[in-house]
Amino acid sequence: MLVLLFRLAGLSMFVTWAGDCFIREFKTTALCEEFSLFPLPEVFASVRLVFYAITSFLFILHIRSLNHFPGFRLILKHLKWKKYFWTLLFILVLVCVYDILIMIKEQEKLKILLYICYIFEKSLGVALVLCLNFLSSDKMKSGLKYWVYIVVFVVYALENYTMFILFSATAVYNVVSVPHTGIKDTPDITEVTSLMLLITSNGLRYYLADFFSSKCFDQDVDILGGGTKSITESLGLPATVGQARGGEESADPRKINYKASDRKTISL
Repeated sequence: MLVLLFRLAGLSMFVTWAGDCFIREFKTTALCEEFSLFPLPEVFASVRLVFYAITSFLFILHIRSLNHFPGFRLILKHLKWKKYFWTLLFILVLVCVYDILIMIKEQEKLKILLYICYIFEKSLGVALVLCLNFLSSDKMKSGLKYWVYIVVFVVYALENYTMFILFSATAVYNVVSVPHTGIKDTPDITEVTSLMLLITSNGLRYYLADFFSSKCFDQDVDILGGGTKSITESLGLPATVGQARGGEESADPRKINYKASDRKTISL
């Protein structure tokens, strides 16, 4: 729980930095130049992102150790034929390209470090989502461990929704203030490209936030696959003995009638 509290504390400080930069300069945090509420915000943000990445990596290792986790090999075998998997990877690549372009534009070492940390944090966030999508609740609907998982999902969702809202505000401002080249009032192609990549980055944040919020309510559903199938159905895993028997009895009403007639015969 201390890890979650630290993540929330880091998020609140980041909101302070991002909000101040947007109100005073209408810029994202890395492009902000006059922030003074606390020293070295880039160092703080980099530490926060490294901590986020490490906790996501440790969470993945924890998931791998669970008995009801199907395993990386089976998941990758399933994902390689799924359109949403390749779409998500393509979006992640575009987001990383945006971060690299910012690093090229900004020559300060602290800001370059910040965006390197962003790349690691987003990449491990996507990897965590791909693992959690195939992690069932293992029928722990009332235990303490189940509610700890729910709190973790809520914190991850809150973080990504917050990032989405903050940077969406910046994107909206950039849309209405795109600089022009002066040639027939044509917009600067570099700024337009950067803006499109920023919007794509925000889209990824919303995608991750939506997944974690959905996972709070549908632990046994293939959320990335559309939410129409259970995890076992999507992966082609065999149903449990109880599910198989229940399905057979419900599928063949003659068996139920036969059993009812047997009970009548015995009573006679």
